[in-house]
Amino acid sequence: MGHLRGVSPISTGKHFVKSVGRLVGDNGFVMGARNKRIAARGVAVATAGLAAAIAWSSSAESNAGLTGRSWTLTSVTEPGSPSQDASGSGARIQLSGNNIEGSDGCAPFRGKLVEKAGARYSTDAVAMATVACLNPQAGKGASIEAMNALLGTENFSLTSKDGRLVATTDDGWRLVFDRR
Repeated sequence: MGHLRGVSPISTGKHFVKSVGRLVGDNGFVMGARNKRIAARGVAVATAGLAAAIAWSSSAESNAGLTGRSWTLTSVTEPGSPSQDASGSGARIQLSGNNIEGSDGCAPFRGKLVEKAGARYSTDAVAMATVACLNPQAGKGASIEAMNALLGTENFSLTSKDGRLVATTDDGWRLVFDRR
């Protein structure tokens, strides 16, 4: 009976392609059941490794344009209301790896960005409110409320389109940031 030369049952699959030609034994007989199980395990591991590599690659590609940049809040849409200009608010975020930091237009924040299933995120960042934030200047009230809604939600999405970063919370807030 034939055998798989140099391939262990717990193969990582890196020699899988080389081993395909050895699936038929040296003497031309189809290999035994044990070797078929070993080969099947190798195929499963190789397939899982390939799927993981593709998932990592597509995730890295989709997030590549988001990280390492500073994004300034330009508009805010409150649930059930029209969009409001927030370009003068001073609110901004910066994403770096799994960290998020910035300002809600009045108080700074910094924390961890946690990626969840389905390109959803959450963060433990909280803006440190100051007395000045209790009486926000004209034009800053909406941005402070929107940024705190973003930081306080359990889930939000981040998408990059046409040079803009759009954050949408599960409860309906929509924040648009420009690179600045």
